[in-house]
Amino acid sequence: MFSFLLFFGLFAFTQQFSNQEATVTGNILCKNQPIRENTTVTIWDDDFIGDDELNSTMTDNNGFFYLYGQEFVYFSFQPFISLRHGCGPVSLCQCGKRCEYETRIWIPSTAPGETHHMGKIRLDRLPAVNATVITTASCLA
Repeated sequence: MFSFLLFFGLFAFTQQFSNQEATVTGNILCKNQPIRENTTVTIWDDDFIGDDELNSTMTDNNGFFYLYGQEFVYFSFQPFISLRHGCGPVSLCQCGKRCEYETRIWIPSTAPGETHHMGKIRLDRLPAVNATVITTASCLA
């Protein structure tokens, strides 16, 4: 009887897991110019335990990127892209020197197999914080 309950409990637990995926494309700009070639763009799943890196890619010489990530999740799937760059709001750079910015942009839910086209992402015009974007700054030596 114990083995039956254990088997049934494990079966019920594993049925809550699901494979989730996100595909996203975009064109990253700074002051209306393509961001520097080979800027790393990473797709993550926003977890309350710790964010999970799903995949990363580099921008091309026109600032374009294509990124796919998937994860086997138990709770919710909240993908976002993250990139580090030198193009951000001057108001965030409090050190009087050059700053490195990290921008996180959450990806809206799409149906499996669909691609979310972000279009032109103008880093110098993004809000520092809103419901779907967070930009932070750190001083460079």
